[in-house]
Amino acid sequence: MENPAKEIKGVILSLCTSSQAEQEAAISKYFLPNASFVHPLCRVPSFSKSALQQHLPRPLGHATDVAGIRLDSRRLICSIFRWYKILSPHIVLGVDSVAWDKTRNILYVGLHQRFAVWFIPLYAANVRLVTEIKLVPVIDGEGVNSYAAVAAVAPNHADTSTNTPGTSSGHTSNTSRGRGRGQPLVNGASSGNDDNSNSRNSAVPAASAALATAATPHPPQTRYYIARQEDHYQINELVKFFTFGFGSTLWTLVQLLVTGFCFAAVLVVDTSFGLIRGGSKRVTK
Repeated sequence: MENPAKEIKGVILSLCTSSQAEQEAAISKYFLPNASFVHPLCRVPSFSKSALQQHLPRPLGHATDVAGIRLDSRRLICSIFRWYKILSPHIVLGVDSVAWDKTRNILYVGLHQRFAVWFIPLYAANVRLVTEIKLVPVIDGEGVNSYAAVAAVAPNHADTSTNTPGTSSGHTSNTSRGRGRGQPLVNGASSGNDDNSNSRNSAVPAASAALATAATPHPPQTRYYIARQEDHYQINELVKFFTFGFGSTLWTLVQLLVTGFCFAAVLVVDTSFGLIRGGSKRVTK
């Protein structure tokens, strides 16, 4: 991503609502090979293929190479998103807010989604969450355009000593003599009149300008890749996946009871300390 705050919405939609091919392409494009993923229900630690092979028994590591298995943390993340899409083929998802901490390269994205499991047709979980995305900036190297790109806009140059059709190796054409040695042939051929010669000569500065423009170094560009994604759910949002709605209501009641307990406990403590302080003042008097 070149502008994470603007592009992250499209990236998230590609990960969660697109087809399998688009989903895998998005993960390969935006996630680092050793990216990590944290969810209340699953976790993928950061590891690369080479690091995994160092810890695997040698026969098993060799078998993964022979079978062409590309096993790294990004591959596991791809499997999680794939299973997520299999469970709920028609996910409705929206981005509510995006905050980018540029100093720490962290995106905070507020989301809402409708998650409906295909084998439970009468229920859909409408949940909210905040996704924390750690980004890693990668600066492209400076470079110039290739000569092929220059040749696409600039005419081909040839030495004027090249023989034109109909002339022998020991003679030069009148056109070549009129133009003089050192003048380039445009497109590998020459014409027999001065007007065409003038037009060719005028094309040379244009070709040189195109060559100079194409050879100008491009400024380095910073791209951001996802190194870690962590999804944060409130408990009353998380239980919606399992309890068909009443779990969220039940947990809200628990939260209210805890709030009432905190208020009552503080009231008791303040009253007790008040009585103790009042008694101590009377004793000192």
